[in-house]
Amino acid sequence: PKRQRINGPTLGEQLEIVQVLKNSLETKSLTALGRHKKTGDKAIILLSKHPFDEKEIGKELSLKSEKTFENSRFAKYLVQSLSRVTCEVISPATEKDIRKYSPQEQYLIRETSEIYCNVTKPIIDAIPESDLEWVYNIFDGKKEQENVLLQKKGGDGYVCLVDYKWQDTSQKKGLHLLGIPIERKTLRSIRDLRGEHLNMLKKMREDILLEIEKRFSIPSSQVLAYFHYYPTFWHLHIHFEHVSGPAGGRVIGRAVPLDDVIENLTADGNYYTKATITCMVSSVKHADIIKKAKETNAVQI
Repeated sequence: PKRQRINGPTLGEQLEIVQVLKNSLETKSLTALGRHKKTGDKAIILLSKHPFDEKEIGKELSLKSEKTFENSRFAKYLVQSLSRVTCEVISPATEKDIRKYSPQEQYLIRETSEIYCNVTKPIIDAIPESDLEWVYNIFDGKKEQENVLLQKKGGDGYVCLVDYKWQDTSQKKGLHLLGIPIERKTLRSIRDLRGEHLNMLKKMREDILLEIEKRFSIPSSQVLAYFHYYPTFWHLHIHFEHVSGPAGGRVIGRAVPLDDVIENLTADGNYYTKATITCMVSSVKHADIIKKAKETNAVQI
């Protein structure tokens, strides 16, 4: 991704912290609710540490350190690290954004086709088009063009771009690309896929895996291509990640391998209109779906 140096007030001069929402020991990241000091607009602030620069390890070991543990052959030191931190700001933050990043319980449900049609789909259909404006901006060439690696026009057109989570593209195991079909209305998730979409899916798989090998020297045997269900945003998209990379999005109840989707649609073009899908829902992020499911006695949570 293209970097741009911005001169002006620091983030600390622009933003104040209202509440820490999450502080992850596992991912070394922190999420906070903030507020713009001038406008009063709410903001989501996401801080994440970069991977270590292998060329700088010697410098890291030369920094001031404090021994915090010692026993036989084992010792620990607290070192003032040179590692960089990325700060992502979402502002003005909507209530939906705040719900998404707030602490929440996770539940597994078995979503039948009836639950999808009666509970999930009406909520998806009610999502305003403005929620996907950022996706359409990519399609229309207005935003994130420096991250676009492939773009195919036409009926089975798609865009492939670097996901913002892949901060350091020199770290191959951090590979994270998105393949997004250029279809604005009907393809919300894997539930909308039919046999007629097989050519598009196969072509995306072939083209993007070839581009990954050519551009990053990563063979297809080391790339995992998958969908999320439920997805983070309701426009069909495919994740392409290194098999040895961070596994946060590849958990049971979320990740559905692209190869499995292609095989299911090959066997039955209407597979996802009838399938029961195990999916993970979050108590805050998916509160609307959970509430409606409870009201109709569709699930027990």
